[in-house]
Amino acid sequence: MNPVLRNPRSLSSIPEGNRVRIFDIQGGRGVRLRLREMGLSPGDEIDVVRNGGGPMIVLNGTLRIALGKGVSSKILVE
Repeated sequence: MNPVLRNPRSLSSIPEGNRVRIFDIQGGRGVRLRLREMGLSPGDEIDVVRNGGGPMIVLNGTLRIALGKGVSSKILVE
């Protein structure tokens, strides 16, 4: 049984210190492939380390990933 999606939002709108689960990645095949190669896929739980003034920094396990605002806005989380 699939969980009910509650308020999907863009990763770029999530404040620092929050943990979210990646629901979907909006964009073309290139964006999806690039993010997968960086270690981000739907279903992953990530922590927002920094969001403001420069690239967004997220933590996926022990992997720190820097994302620009354009890319982070294409990642839907819940």
